[in-house]
Amino acid sequence: MDEQFLEVTKLQIEFALGTDALGKPITKKKTFSNMNNGVGGSALKRCADAIVSLQMHTAIGVKRLDTWGLEA
Repeated sequence: MDEQFLEVTKLQIEFALGTDALGKPITKKKTFSNMNNGVGGSALKRCADAIVSLQMHTAIGVKRLDTWGLEA
């Protein structure tokens, strides 16, 4: 049976920048790489909260992006 292992963990935060001339929302995503693979969800949320508190734009989404590898 194939084994899977966690290769990379990233933190992604999406910010609302405003609206364009047509009223469509303008957003920007910022991804933070090299996060500790063993960190829990609550620790990543605290990290995201700390980053958001330093921003002038409102955060509209926070994601944990995990990349898994498979051993053949």
